[in-house]
Amino acid sequence: MVMPAGLVTITGGGYHGKTTLLEAIQEGIYDHVEGDGRELTISRKYTVLVKAEDGRIVSHVDISSFIDKLPSGEDTSDYTSLDSSGSTSMAASINEAIEAGAEVLLIDEDTSATNLLYKDEVMKEVVVNDPIKPFCLQARSLVSKTGVSVVAIVSASSAFINISDRIILMEKFIPRDITSNVGRSNICGDELLYKAPKKRLFHGIKDLKRVKAKGFKIVAEYYGGDSYELDLTYYPRIVEKGQVKFSTYIIEKLSNLRRPMSVSELITYVNRSIRDKSFSAFAKPVPPDLTVVDGFDVIWILNRLYGSIFSQIPN
Repeated sequence: MVMPAGLVTITGGGYHGKTTLLEAIQEGIYDHVEGDGRELTISRKYTVLVKAEDGRIVSHVDISSFIDKLPSGEDTSDYTSLDSSGSTSMAASINEAIEAGAEVLLIDEDTSATNLLYKDEVMKEVVVNDPIKPFCLQARSLVSKTGVSVVAIVSASSAFINISDRIILMEKFIPRDITSNVGRSNICGDELLYKAPKKRLFHGIKDLKRVKAKGFKIVAEYYGGDSYELDLTYYPRIVEKGQVKFSTYIIEKLSNLRRPMSVSELITYVNRSIRDKSFSAFAKPVPPDLTVVDGFDVIWILNRLYGSIFSQIPN
């Protein structure tokens, strides 16, 4: 089965393999040995799962397309938080991924802030003053404007059915294309235009003393005695401990930049350096237990690392 670019909804009953299929699609960014099963799944290089990450750090991200006019008056076009909520963290993750050049966004209803995904007609009448503008109202515009595809697992609401290019039904772990068999309704509501996020510069990491890998965790230590731990266990693009360890070498080198770099420049710099000089571009001497990591994943880490300094590029 080939899923064309656009908006794809995967649905089905519980325990029929929806999340398993999504995990296989995420794993499809890497090659697998014959007999593994996942060697039959091939995905775009920059396919990434976005989800709610309650409590994560967000640094100067424009989330105003999804969340605006907060009661506190906070400017969501330049949003910063050391403890973001589920909906704000997911909005930030979507726009950070798009800024970094994501090709496919994977969304699982089970790990999402559902109030960011959709809202039914009853709740629209009950909650009139809501700063959250649901993703389902902007998904078509996002795909059209950015060229980024969306694959969403949704079974609790039909909000995505009406707007999807392709609908896949999972039954007993078998995917079946049912696009032509499904009736459509406008339950999600009137479409909103997606506003692309403002681009940012990365300046370095404030007061970073050292950073090390501890399994799938990154432990950063700062001058002054503070420390911060970032767990990559549930970031599905990182699949080997060697990737975490190599990331720490890259992060240490990026902590003191000679000049700020845009997010896209930083990703290009990391990937070009690895292509030209392999591990020695960042690690000298090179230990034997490193695994290649992409600049896309390095920026994912920096977006969540305490002390990372970002600023928005003026229009």
